[in-house]
Amino acid sequence: RSWEHLEQTALTYLARRGVATSLVQSCLPADDKATGPSALADATPEEPRELTLGPVVRHQRSWSAWMLIVVLLSVGGGGWWLMHQSTDPQHRVEAGLLAYQRGEYAESIQRLSHLTGIAAEDELVLLTLGKAHRRREAYQQSIVYLDRLLARSPANAEAFFEPPAARRALGQYALAVGDLERAIAHGLETGDVYYQLGYTYSQMGQFNRAIEQYRRAADKQHRWALFGLGAAYYRIHEYRRSIDALNQFIDGYDTYSWAYLYRGFAYCALGEASLAEMDIQRAVVLPDNAGAVTRAQRWLAGEGCGAE
Repeated sequence: RSWEHLEQTALTYLARRGVATSLVQSCLPADDKATGPSALADATPEEPRELTLGPVVRHQRSWSAWMLIVVLLSVGGGGWWLMHQSTDPQHRVEAGLLAYQRGEYAESIQRLSHLTGIAAEDELVLLTLGKAHRRREAYQQSIVYLDRLLARSPANAEAFFEPPAARRALGQYALAVGDLERAIAHGLETGDVYYQLGYTYSQMGQFNRAIEQYRRAADKQHRWALFGLGAAYYRIHEYRRSIDALNQFIDGYDTYSWAYLYRGFAYCALGEASLAEMDIQRAVVLPDNAGAVTRAQRWLAGEGCGAE
């Protein structure tokens, strides 16, 4: 907005933080020192006053504003507060993106969803709104923003990855598959796309299709593909293949409780009780997932293979 407004906002913030008047005065042109900063004494967090600076020429005012910004940043948190207070579209975008990075999804949505014009259709804005809504479990609204993004940028990789997760949460598995197949059609043949496709088919109970996609993800060195294969093979009772895939996964990632749990169940189904118990015990001491630990504890409590 104007330099006058920037000075006004900065001075109010500094008054709230109790910054000494003499420090602020040192940032201002000489003509401003008599009339403006004296009002700082009356500015409180409960009732911030309007602080009026005396008349100065434009280059002096811009210099004083920038010096005030330096003081704000040295105080800490001032840059965020300035953006938070501003109604300038670019400042609102920056504040919204910072809020998302901080995990403040509601604040991010509030800042970004009220943008208008060109800013409202910015690709990063639409993507962030889609992701923020999904993390707040507002899945349908997430899809609305991501669909708008894909209409503007059909090859946006992140926009393809986000909607399937939202659709799965809504039970819209066929639509999630469609999203991922469109991503492949647009040339996004990555391990992530194939893994998500395999995971979606697994949730649909179509394990043979899931295995096909997990294999493609494994060919592209996707980290989780081997775990997906192990779990899917277990579900179609191909226990040796399940164990082989999980062995390879655990060789590279030996702290995931579900991997030991599935391998333990596969050993159990093959009648190899001692190996099964070793894996189930391992799953219990790796409490990275409450569901896996609960199932392992049920097995150890005597339910055996039926606990899966």
